[in-house]
Amino acid sequence: MGKESDIYVAQTEAGDEVILKFHRLGRVSFRAVKNKRDYLQHRKSASWLYMSRLAALREYAFMKALHANGFPTPTPIDQNRHVVLMSRVEGFPMFQVKQGNMAEPERVFPVCIDLIVRMARRGLVHCDFNEFNLMINEGGRVTLIDFPQMISTSHANAKEMFERDVNCVVKFFAMKMHYVPEEEEIPKFEEVLAEAQAARTARAARVAAAAKGGEGGGREGGEEVEEEEERGWNLDEAVKASGYNVSAKEEERFLDAFEAERRRNGPETGEPAEEEEEEDDDSEEEDEEEEQEEEDEEGEEREEDGAEESCGGEEGAGGDERTDEETER
Repeated sequence: MGKESDIYVAQTEAGDEVILKFHRLGRVSFRAVKNKRDYLQHRKSASWLYMSRLAALREYAFMKALHANGFPTPTPIDQNRHVVLMSRVEGFPMFQVKQGNMAEPERVFPVCIDLIVRMARRGLVHCDFNEFNLMINEGGRVTLIDFPQMISTSHANAKEMFERDVNCVVKFFAMKMHYVPEEEEIPKFEEVLAEAQAARTARAARVAAAAKGGEGGGREGGEEVEEEEERGWNLDEAVKASGYNVSAKEEERFLDAFEAERRRNGPETGEPAEEEEEEDDDSEEEDEEEEQEEEDEEGEEREEDGAEESCGGEEGAGGDERTDEETER
C-alpha cells in the first residue's frame, strides 16, 4: 500500500500472477495532490475518483509507451477507471536492500542513471525516480515503476525535476551502498537535451534523405514516414506529457481517444474488448455529487457531535442541581 495507491497480486485463468494497482488520490497524507500535480488542467475542481481515473489513464499511457520503446517496465495489460493491470515484476524494491549489501553497486548505479538520461533524450522526466520506484532482482536487473507524475522535458520545472531524480539516486548509492560516483558520471540536463536535439536533427535528416531517394514513395509518403519516425522518437509528444506544447482541449481529446482505442482493442492478453460504457459526463457529475454528499454528511456529523456535547453539558448541570437539592434535604 502506498500513499497514492493500493497494490494487489491477482491471478489470471492461466495461473499467471499479475498486479492490480488501484489509484486512490486524496488520502489524508496526500491531500495536496491538486496543487502538486496538474491533472485537472482546465478544470477548477473534480472529485478524487475522477482524478484517480486520470492518474491511472496517464500511468497506463506512459507505461505502454516506455515498454514499447525498450524501457524496463512492467508489461501493461489493461486499464479501467482508476485501476491499472500489469505484469508482476520479479524482484523487490531497491530500498529493501540492506546497507552495503548490494553485490555490484558500481554496475547498478550507471544502469539507473542511464534510465534517467534515456527518458530525457526521448522527452520525458520521471519526477519520482528513487529507490522506492526501482525494482531489482537477485541478478541485478533493474525495473522502473510508477509513472503518472511524469512530465515533458519542455515543462517549466523539467530541469529541477531531472536534477532531483539524479540527486536521489546519487544520495541513495553514496549513503546506503557506500558508492560515491565520479563527477563525470553525473549527467547535466542541458547536455542531455543538446545531445537529444542533435540526434533528432540527424534522424530527421536521414529520414528526409531516404524519402527523397525512394522510388514511388512520393512527397506525401515521405512526409508521413518522417512524421511517424519523429512521433515515435519524441515520447513526450506521443503521450502528450504535461508541459508539452498542447492545449487543454487537445489533451482531453487525446485522453478520450486513448481510452476509446484501448476499449476497441481490448486488453493485450488477447481477450475480447469490453463494451463501451456511457460514463463520461454523467459519471463525473455523479462523482461530484457523491463528494458533495460526503461533505454534507461530515457537516451533519459535526453538528450532531456538537449537539451531544451541549446535551452532555446540560445533563451535567442538571446533575449538580439535584445534588444541591439532596444536600439541602
